Amino acid sequence: ALRKLGFAGIYLDRYGLDPKDSETEATLRKLLGQPTVASLDNRLAYYSLEGLTSSGEKLSSVAQYNQE
Repeated sequence: ALRKLGFAGIYLDRYGLDPKDSETEATLRKLLGQPTVASLDNRLAYYSLEGLTSSGEKLSSVAQYNQE
């Protein structure tokens, strides 16, 4: 849905996240992989949406599926 709205990525400021609850970023990593860019102090992270299809699947996963 975000790609359809023209978004290219998700900017995350970890300052507001409770270190005990890493579910938010764990979900981003599961869906998008490692952050494309992170600040030197690791407070800020950018997760690119470029590798996703409109349905939210990773392009590499779709390609792997088609090859099987």
